Amino acid sequence: MAKKVSHNITAQMRSAVRAGLNWPNCRDRALNYLKTQLNSDGGFKDRSGNSDIYYSVFGLEINAAADDELMVSQDYYQHCSEAIPDDLVSLSSLVRSLVHFPIDITAEIIARIEAFRSRDGGYHQILANNSSSIYGSFLAVGAYQDLGVPIKDSQAIIASINALKTDDDGFVNDLQVPIAAVPSTAAAVMLLSQLDQQIPQNCAAGLLSCYRDGGFVAMAMLDQPDLLSTAVALFALQAIGYDYQAIKPEIQTFARSLMQPDGSFAANIDEPQGDIEYSFYGLATLGLCQQ
Repeated sequence: MAKKVSHNITAQMRSAVRAGLNWPNCRDRALNYLKTQLNSDGGFKDRSGNSDIYYSVFGLEINAAADDELMVSQDYYQHCSEAIPDDLVSLSSLVRSLVHFPIDITAEIIARIEAFRSRDGGYHQILANNSSSIYGSFLAVGAYQDLGVPIKDSQAIIASINALKTDDDGFVNDLQVPIAAVPSTAAAVMLLSQLDQQIPQNCAAGLLSCYRDGGFVAMAMLDQPDLLSTAVALFALQAIGYDYQAIKPEIQTFARSLMQPDGSFAANIDEPQGDIEYSFYGLATLGLCQQ
């Protein structure tokens, strides 16, 4: 069974990041790095140094978890709202970004989100298809929550999620790649929890089969854990109500080993450079080890 949720997806993630910032020596280092990633227009840098709406979400959420330590201009977000993105990843990133600013384009956003609704009732992140994806539905549901708007036809979304369940209670992202993965399974678990649905019995076991040396791998056939897979696996285990107390010390060690001298977090042990996205997941991972 799912735990009764008291917060939406954004609030749960922000709470974890806030807890992560409370780790010894984390807050100052993380915020010093965050300052270096903020452009003058208010956008946060991608890996090329340009303001990017996807990366900006992570910067804004870390800043919100730090009680708005940085003053962030709304110029970049005003510009983005005047040219609404035509892909669901960027669109949902814009929605989450606008939570932090007095810019309201709700009607236009809802119409654009629904353009990604698939015939099976879920959403696909690229185009409306006959079949949806877990990621697309996760983005759409999160966007509706951030807008404060009721989710449309949630029963159809639930059915589309369950149609992507594997025999061992994992979830594939879509029908094109029929392999269960930690990110898609975790997203499905979080969605089912948010929609007050029962979570398949063996989901926790499937996620834990991907645990390696303090972190989680994206798929069972892989060996190297990464911070994104680790953070989302922990969010899912928390939603299930699984007690992962026994592995917390190893996870803490793994996450802290990926914090770079500049205060960022790298994706995995072979990645030489951190970025703002993985800084979000690193802080969330540490925070989830305190909750």
